Amino acid sequence: MDWKAMYAIPFKHALSTKLRYFQFKVLHNILVVNKYLKLVGILNSDLCDFWLNDIESITHLFWDCPVTHQLILKFQEHTLNNQIILSMNSFLFGISKGNFCHFNFVILYAKYYIFLQSLKMLDYRLNYLRNSWNIITTLNE
Repeated sequence: MDWKAMYAIPFKHALSTKLRYFQFKVLHNILVVNKYLKLVGILNSDLCDFWLNDIESITHLFWDCPVTHQLILKFQEHTLNNQIILSMNSFLFGISKGNFCHFNFVILYAKYYIFLQSLKMLDYRLNYLRNSWNIITTLNE
């Protein structure tokens, strides 16, 4: 894999600094997912918020999760008309060879959308825990 080319993809295909930084985190394996949040003690569970059966890592969130994978297959079928068969590497890192500017742009946004949906689930869980804790402390007073 040509890592130099992979690192250049977000700078070629996204004007948004937010998207570039997001892909930087994916490439460097530093995107905060449930596996990390459990490791640092923020969450009690490292399970995927969508699937609830497997540990949520970056690879799981964007490829191995059955919920995400169904979205990817539908995207491949309806948007790409099965002209491009996605692999884990092409979805996570992009395609560096050939003229795939639009593909890389759309995939970057798709990954960002998946991540935002994951954050919404996490926010819901954290609010639930916070509210439960507030109820418990109020009852104990």
